Amino acid sequence: MTTNPVDYSRDIFPFVEKPSRYLGNEVNVVRKDQKKVRNLVALAFPDSYEVGMSHNGIRILYHLLNEREDTAAERVFMPWGDFEDILRQKNAPLASLENRIPVRDFHILGISLLYELSASNVVHMLDLAGIPRRASARGSKDPLVIAGGPVVFNVEPVAPFFDAVALGDGEEIFPEIIEVHEQWRNSGKPRAELLNELEKLSGIYIPAHHHPEYETGGALKAYRHKSGKHRQVLSRLLEDLNNSPHPTKPIVPYTQVVHDRVTLEVQRGCTRGCRFCHAGMVYRPVRDRDPQKVMELAEESLLNTGYEEISLSSLCIADYQPLKGLVPRMMERLAPINTSISLPSLRVGAMDPE
Repeated sequence: MTTNPVDYSRDIFPFVEKPSRYLGNEVNVVRKDQKKVRNLVALAFPDSYEVGMSHNGIRILYHLLNEREDTAAERVFMPWGDFEDILRQKNAPLASLENRIPVRDFHILGISLLYELSASNVVHMLDLAGIPRRASARGSKDPLVIAGGPVVFNVEPVAPFFDAVALGDGEEIFPEIIEVHEQWRNSGKPRAELLNELEKLSGIYIPAHHHPEYETGGALKAYRHKSGKHRQVLSRLLEDLNNSPHPTKPIVPYTQVVHDRVTLEVQRGCTRGCRFCHAGMVYRPVRDRDPQKVMELAEESLLNTGYEEISLSSLCIADYQPLKGLVPRMMERLAPINTSISLPSLRVGAMDPE
């Protein structure tokens, strides 16, 4: 695919509605020399910058992977229509924000799927990047396209577009994926061997290795592994939330995003078990962060960002047992710097006068 170089400051920024979406030089951004690292990872969110930059999962993975000296992780979001039009006019590929590296030149493209309606944007992003849509059409020089997030617990409707699927907590599994990919690149073996090695990791599902079986009337009966045996894939679990590498230097956007504040995860999972709630099922069991650790992370994050609001994140914040003691302590510490506390996901039935 022949492409043309693009000067963003000359060819794009003067002609788009919000150039601040694409600058890539925000406060606390990490920009590494790609020649000094061995692994290039693109962290993609198939929605606009304003939505993607509010996703705590990408913040955590961005921080975790860039802590590694051998790895550079850069962000990719779905461009707005005006930006996309210019890319197509210039015959230029979709690139990362930090170093403008074409997405197809990364070793791994990790895509976070938080809701089903973003699936069509995955195909759109692959087209803009010049990467074959279907996993079966990709070769050894194409990046490994891997999906994660709550949607992948029922990934089959979009499975043909992904080489691999990571089930469960990304902090646990992503470093292992990088190591397997690096070993495969050094081995010179075919791409099929990469998928075989990845499948040995706990929490990895390889769509190409599973084939559907149908009832006589055409209804889907089951999926069988290529070996002919039933293979169960269990999601990866971070047992202690205190070990989650929560970023204390999150990127501060120049434009307003959906959740424009420090977001601090204090609890993962939910005790309720509501049958209609997808998140309550896939994020179980409940894991709490130590309140003292919450205080330390909150103060450090506010110091490194300048935000005037912090959100304590949980599927149901009222179920976080240390909350009653934590909030008064935080208010006492944060009041002098005029910082407010936000408590999302409050259940009316879980509230009391206190």
